[in-house]
Amino acid sequence: MVSYSFTEVASNSESSTREHEYKAAWGIGWWTPTLIIVSYLSAVVIAVGHLLFFKFLDGKIAEGPGLVFEQSYMTTISNILAACFEITIQTSLGIAFVQYLWHVLRKVALPVSTIETLFCLRSSPQLVFSGTGLRNAPMLTFIAIVIFATYIAKAFPTGAITVVTSRQSLITEMSVPTYNGSFVGNGSAVDATKFTFDTFITDGDFLETGYMMPQQTSQAFLKRLANSVVIGGAPMTMPSLCGSNCSYTTVFEGPYLKCNRSLSTVSSSLNSTVITTVTGLDPVIYNGTWSLPNATYTATTLSVMAGSQDRISYVAEQQVLSCASYRVDYTFKNSYENGVQNFSMSRSNLQPLTDFTTEPGVNVTGFWDLDTQDFGTAAAEWNSTSLRFYADVNHMNLIRIIGMTLAGQYSVFGLKVLGALNTTIPGYGGLWTTDAGWIDTTLGTGTTTVGPINGTLIANSQLNNGIPQKTISFNVTEEALNSMLMNLTLSAITAYNYWQTTANVTTSSTVNLYSFSKPLNLILPYFLSLLVSLPLIILGLWALHSNGVSANDGGFVQLVTTSMGSATLEREAAKACLGGTENIWESLAELRIRFGELIETGDRPGFYKSMKRAGFGTVDETRPLAKGAEYGMNETSEEPAVRFF
Repeated sequence: MVSYSFTEVASNSESSTREHEYKAAWGIGWWTPTLIIVSYLSAVVIAVGHLLFFKFLDGKIAEGPGLVFEQSYMTTISNILAACFEITIQTSLGIAFVQYLWHVLRKVALPVSTIETLFCLRSSPQLVFSGTGLRNAPMLTFIAIVIFATYIAKAFPTGAITVVTSRQSLITEMSVPTYNGSFVGNGSAVDATKFTFDTFITDGDFLETGYMMPQQTSQAFLKRLANSVVIGGAPMTMPSLCGSNCSYTTVFEGPYLKCNRSLSTVSSSLNSTVITTVTGLDPVIYNGTWSLPNATYTATTLSVMAGSQDRISYVAEQQVLSCASYRVDYTFKNSYENGVQNFSMSRSNLQPLTDFTTEPGVNVTGFWDLDTQDFGTAAAEWNSTSLRFYADVNHMNLIRIIGMTLAGQYSVFGLKVLGALNTTIPGYGGLWTTDAGWIDTTLGTGTTTVGPINGTLIANSQLNNGIPQKTISFNVTEEALNSMLMNLTLSAITAYNYWQTTANVTTSSTVNLYSFSKPLNLILPYFLSLLVSLPLIILGLWALHSNGVSANDGGFVQLVTTSMGSATLEREAAKACLGGTENIWESLAELRIRFGELIETGDRPGFYKSMKRAGFGTVDETRPLAKGAEYGMNETSEEPAVRFF
């Protein structure tokens, strides 16, 4: 436990030989305490760095574009940090262990076998549980236990971060499809006629004024599109231009039907004095009309309220729905999830369309080419009035094609009684039932036609309440009509692909992200290791100061310089001079020794005549060290004393 300093203290220059005093120096130096403290602080820095590293990775992409760290690199770095923490904390604890071990060896005389156990505590975990260490040096054993615990602690931090699958959203400005009834292309009449649902009248009288007048005739393609919407009950699927998972919102002006509803009660009975009488065996339960140029749609429907026992007489509710053409601002929220479209619509700012009865056309300077007497190819002089008229022409055509698709009549063969005849109606004879409906049968009997008349598709639409029953009835409402109109408008967006607008598109993608999901896996092992180690390191620093000399960990010089001088120890050790556990005799194992100041015995008279000597010895051969006293030896030699360190 002496330092490795050898100093020539005195010499006799008058002789060829010299007498040297070799003094073992007291002092803990700066290296050992610095190493203890710096190692502990390094462990603190590494633990904090590991935490910050995982906090930095938290939420970062773990695979694919935007990757910050490969998963293999992350695992490697994490393992390196955990290993460095283990090394630094064990270094600090290990040095503290050695200082406290030599403190114990100074204070208590222990059997050689016990001292061997204490020296081997850190390298042999089974010795921790042998009981020898706990009985003779409990704090030293606890330090060893904490050192072994750090091996386990380092296994947890890497598991604090995981890779999870998450949806990541990115907002970008993109061009998306929309509906724009006022879009006239490059502004020329040629483009204006291309992007309208109508056609314009060509008349020589219009050339000078540039008068633009629609013919109010819908395109065949638009009619087929309306048929598919009315029958299908849904718009065409709009393909995604932004990927399989995205969403955006657009606002556009579109057509709308604003309706007034009136109800009355009618009957087929001839003797009714209270209820309006309707006669005929083939009731017309739906009559829809579309009228121009005022652009109105009117639908009259009959719904059975009660049927009589003769299965001919009925009482019905008559609804008259009168609808006028309007425009409205639609907010269209469109989204795609795994390629499947979902959308919602909301409406605002309802305004009537242009009155085409009083304004059948509008002047647009440059609409006509005077040389060719045809549509102009140069940009015409459009203004807010002419663009408003042009947009309303397109809106009106969408409304008209829905009205024309539904226009016509639907008659039924008669009444179908479904329930028991157990109800009486004052003023009517016989029994009635409220469980009755119109017979859904299409027949041709000479001049009588039962079923759809004039090509109406209402029976195949969502307005037919009878589907899938065997009776038929129609529920024509403002909401249902505008649902059809909205579906047609959305289908036109997809089918014509004329109009584009810019929108903020939120794109969602499935990505693998680092997730600091188990922070306790990192915080607890590091925190507990540092917390428990701190008082033990302070104990080691105290032992270092108390010893007065730093002890080296496991060095040969440390052992050889502290184990010389005891005749008893040398004699017993000589019996096992080859080393090895098998050569240790019981007398050596049970020999109680301590580290202290060697005193003269009968075996070695005058051995310490000029300077005190420190080393291991029996209780009879040693006494406690006197801190600050001079320890070493004198030697007469012809060679000068040379300092090694």
